Order: sequence, then C-alpha cells, then structure tokens
Amino acid sequence: PSKLDQEYVLKEHLDRVLAVTLTGHSDGKVLLTASADKTIKKWELNSDGSPKRYHPVTKLACSEATFNGHTDWVSCLVVVDGSMFSGSWDSSIRKWDVSTNRFIAEL
Repeated sequence: PSKLDQEYVLKEHLDRVLAVTLTGHSDGKVLLTASADKTIKKWELNSDGSPKRYHPVTKLACSEATFNGHTDWVSCLVVVDGSMFSGSWDSSIRKWDVSTNRFIAEL
C-alpha cells in the first residue's frame, strides 16, 4: 500500500489535544498540536501528509520538538510568517520560532 493508504498515530501528549494548526510548503508541512499537558508538539510531515519520523511497525509518529513554557492548558495556536503564537489558560501568549523551535517572547 502507498503511504496515503496507511494510518499513522500522533500520540505523545500526556493529556487532551486542544488545538492543531498546519503550516508548510510543497516539500513538506509542519503540524503543531497544543495540549492540556501544557506543551506544544511539532510534527514534520512529508508532502503526502505522512509523518517524516515514525515507527514502521506501530505507525506511531515521533514529534520533532516539544515547546515548554506555559503553566496551564495550551488552547490555541496560529502561525504567521514563521512565528507561532500560543495562547494558554495561564493568561499568556507566547511567541516561538517554528524553524529553530525556540521561545522568542511572552506577550
């Protein structure tokens, strides 16, 4: 079967996923997931939507990065010009660089 016929599981968060956003270009995409576990995960995807890193037997995908810093649920995400903005129940908005996986500022 082709990669498109297969199912993959993205399951590294320790609590509910509350938000997702997809960004990228023709040679690949980035899926970002926000969770009640207070983290954001970055998943690199191929152009066909399959994860770049996954276990070949279980089909469990491996995230590329974890963004830590919020002290409560992360409930919303948006990406603008390579920067990710995350909103949390801790009453903060954080700005991150998606390409370097680094924290930039708290707004």
